[in-house]
Amino acid sequence: MAVGTKKNFIYNSAYSILNMGLPLVTAPYLARIIGAEGTGIYAYSFSIAQFVILIAKLGLTNYGTREIAKVRGNQDALNQLFSRLFGLQCCSTVLISICYAIYAFCFSSEHFIMALVFLIWVVGTFSDIDWFWFGLEDFRRVSIRNITVKLLSVAGIFLFVKTKSDTPLYALIMVSGYVCGYLTNWIGLRKRVRILPQYLLDFKEHLFPCSLLLIPTLALNVYRSLNRVMLGGMSTMVQTGIFDNGEKIVYCLSGLIASFGSVMMPKMSKLVAEGDSAKIEHYISLSLRLMAIMTSMMAFCLFAVADSLIDLLFGAEFSQSANILRLSGFALIAMGLGNVIRMQYIIPSKIDDIYVKSTLISSILNVLINVLLIPRLAALGAAIASLVAESFVPLYQYFRLRSRFDYSKAVLASVPYYLIGLASALPALLVQRVFGISVLTLILQLFVGSILFIPLTVLWAHVFDKTLFEFGLSIVRRKKNVR
Repeated sequence: MAVGTKKNFIYNSAYSILNMGLPLVTAPYLARIIGAEGTGIYAYSFSIAQFVILIAKLGLTNYGTREIAKVRGNQDALNQLFSRLFGLQCCSTVLISICYAIYAFCFSSEHFIMALVFLIWVVGTFSDIDWFWFGLEDFRRVSIRNITVKLLSVAGIFLFVKTKSDTPLYALIMVSGYVCGYLTNWIGLRKRVRILPQYLLDFKEHLFPCSLLLIPTLALNVYRSLNRVMLGGMSTMVQTGIFDNGEKIVYCLSGLIASFGSVMMPKMSKLVAEGDSAKIEHYISLSLRLMAIMTSMMAFCLFAVADSLIDLLFGAEFSQSANILRLSGFALIAMGLGNVIRMQYIIPSKIDDIYVKSTLISSILNVLINVLLIPRLAALGAAIASLVAESFVPLYQYFRLRSRFDYSKAVLASVPYYLIGLASALPALLVQRVFGISVLTLILQLFVGSILFIPLTVLWAHVFDKTLFEFGLSIVRRKKNVR
């Protein structure tokens, strides 16, 4: 793995974690200020807006990154492609903004102010050009600017959100952060690319392939966000808030998974274009084992510390969120497996139909399970639906690719890392049984889990997985040299 790729992973991880983890930083404060109902109202309104924004952006997050990566060495082609894709995004955003405005003014009477606030986010989506910088593998620029904006948003929440009635103000602060983050990424753009007006409406050739990648993105959003909408409609805003805070921690951690895939996709797109199958297989195998270490550590840790962590972060009102967290934590393993094969093989190889079908079927499964379980189990039913849907995606994708790519050895090599995660979680869970739920218990659980997971992982890699062990050593040595 090249030095540039490792640096990009660090920068993009920081950006993704902060972007997804910002709600987690402020959640303990907000849980006690706006409560479960306020949290539910925000999550419900946010999910609707997010779904609409995904439609506005079509599939540009993945498609734009892939296509920009291909032409970044040809300035004329880069200018033309950026102009076409940006024109497509602007037209799409205008149409979707009109539709969302109709919803806000005609169908959201109960939460009209919230819908109006999120309209700002929908309209501002036209300026989101992260896909351009990702395609150039310039993750440092995006990360630093967005981190600054997000930290200002955190400060705004602590300074101005003081009562339950400030829920719309909280939404406005968050929306302002998103839009300002988009706008800052235009600084320095003229040095890298020119917008050619004659090409802004000449996007016909990109409309279908870009829209094709929108389908799985929307399908993924069905079981990552629509659950909140269904809970709000079929249960209560309190249950929506309980579900949202339970999953919030998981999707904060999923930022690491997403950033790894975003960083690797341009490199893998280049290798696919060159037909270098040996390197492709090497990187995917290495990525699967790295992902196994990362996700097993996160999933089993959350399972063990869920009660103490929820109590510390959100308080007794959200105690039911612990079971949501336990179930949702195991979805991280499925996310990791799916991300590696999707971002490093399916999308670079342009076999998007596998991605589309896997997410479409899983979204249908999610909706059906939600309809069956939400009336009986409320938030817990939505969590079960999410886990089933998330797990189906990699199972389907790997099944379809079994004749194209020999990943069986890499998957089997990953199994010991999941077993190490399980072995580390059980003693940590026993600690809670003995000492009860408290901050000290949480600290002790994390200590016990760490002193088991880290040495066992290093020992196994040193003895049985030399390639991964040497890769880890190279990172440590490079950090020492930098110091």
